[in-house]
Amino acid sequence: MTGIRSWFWAVLCAAGLAATAGAAPADVGYAPPDSDLIVHINGPKISSCQTFALLRKCEHAKRFEADMRDGLAKSGMTVDDLLNTDIFFFANTGATGAEKPLNISVIARNRKAFAPLILDYVSDMSDEDNPASLKKDPICGKAARVCLDEDSAVAAIALDNDLVWLQFNTVPTALPMQRQPGELGRMVNPEAMISIAFKNPRGFNGAILEMLPPVVDPLLRGVTFVKADLFDRVDRVVIEAELVYFTPELARNAAGQFNSMLLLGAMASQKKHPERVRVIRKVKTVCNGNKVVIRFSCRSDELERAFLK
Repeated sequence: MTGIRSWFWAVLCAAGLAATAGAAPADVGYAPPDSDLIVHINGPKISSCQTFALLRKCEHAKRFEADMRDGLAKSGMTVDDLLNTDIFFFANTGATGAEKPLNISVIARNRKAFAPLILDYVSDMSDEDNPASLKKDPICGKAARVCLDEDSAVAAIALDNDLVWLQFNTVPTALPMQRQPGELGRMVNPEAMISIAFKNPRGFNGAILEMLPPVVDPLLRGVTFVKADLFDRVDRVVIEAELVYFTPELARNAAGQFNSMLLLGAMASQKKHPERVRVIRKVKTVCNGNKVVIRFSCRSDELERAFLK
């Protein structure tokens, strides 16, 4: 299933690079009722961001686009078409354990013939690894592809020509329902380029923390609530985040470790990249009781000089 995993990470990269999209904020209503984590990648907002335009010029982005170009051309799409996608990630982190992998649901919308493309990708990747693992039976009358192996499952359902539902680590037996957004869905900011909402009184499952980069562990260990948004403010990038912890002690510890990490980053950049130090120092952290508030605001041209030149 190596190909499927590679394809999944390609989808994540596409989300991270999302550009000119046919956004549908109402798609947050597809969140399963037991979701405690929602991540929205808002393509239209990202496409108008000056910093994103600069990011596409970096070597990593160029390599990604070159790798995807030929395969997309066979489906009549361009890289810009693929990046023209609005994506929601939904998860129930509390249901994850040592023997139960994280169940991720994704709703992706694109004005092009996106759903057939995704179904073809699942089929192609399965053919490379294990053709017998692929199932093409419709699900509730909708075209679908389900790929199973010993330790994972990937399912794609074409809800419409421009709308696809993806399920990781479970096989759906019914179509997702679109409801009025619940409390968590209403926390997602449709004006943000990226919006993250998390709420679970038990905090993040330890198995989830082990899957994440170590750099975020100090912030997420012991957290019960996260509201984080990345904005484009004409010529600057703004981050606003609020995190709530079990206790004030955990909040102080998280803020202290986060500030220490920033300090180490500034010290490492001081000689060769002093412009990065100026950007790092724009991060402001305030701890109040069991709450930590993080603010960041920086001009796009400053970010370019610090990290892209």
